[in-house]
Amino acid sequence: MNAIALFAQIAAPAPAEIAAFLGCLFFLVAGWNQLERFLDRRSRRPGPPPAPAPARSEVADLQRHLAKIDREVGELRTGLDLTHQQLTRLEAKLDRLVERNLP
Repeated sequence: MNAIALFAQIAAPAPAEIAAFLGCLFFLVAGWNQLERFLDRRSRRPGPPPAPAPARSEVADLQRHLAKIDREVGELRTGLDLTHQQLTRLEAKLDRLVERNLP
């Protein structure tokens, strides 16, 4: 057998082999196409929408509310300090009374 006859025998695939090759080629191309479409969609997907900036009236309302809370906290702190001072005076008086009445 010469080399050309051997090559012709190897190079002539059966019809089933051709169909299998074309089927694999089809699925390979289709899979690649799906992957490209998926990646394109992901790259074009918009991010989360930016948070809207608060209106000036909302900011002014929040600043007024914050100032009101700050005043209330200051008043509570002052009241707590006065209560603490009264408690300290009462404890001192109680200590003096106990010392006087003990023999």
